[in-house]
Amino acid sequence: MSRTKKWEKIEEARRILNLPKKTTRKEIKEAYHRLVKKHHPDVGGDNSTIKKINEAYALLMEYCDNYLINLEPNDNILNPEDWWFEHFGEDPIWGKGG
Repeated sequence: MSRTKKWEKIEEARRILNLPKKTTRKEIKEAYHRLVKKHHPDVGGDNSTIKKINEAYALLMEYCDNYLINLEPNDNILNPEDWWFEHFGEDPIWGKGG
């Protein structure tokens, strides 16, 4: 499968889970759980919708699990401390507030 086709599938999964273009793993999980709860067959949902939600979630989680994260500053605009805050500032463990 070409890179373009793979990216189209990721984009479709993002739309199914109603996620912004920049998101976190935690937000993916929260969106998944919210949608499964809303569309579960036990509460009147249908199996085809749940199947789409499950497939979208699995694809995005696989992408996250295999995405190479650059943990070093990669531009000259920010000093290392500002770069770290820019990338992890809201994280409760790594952020300045944590």
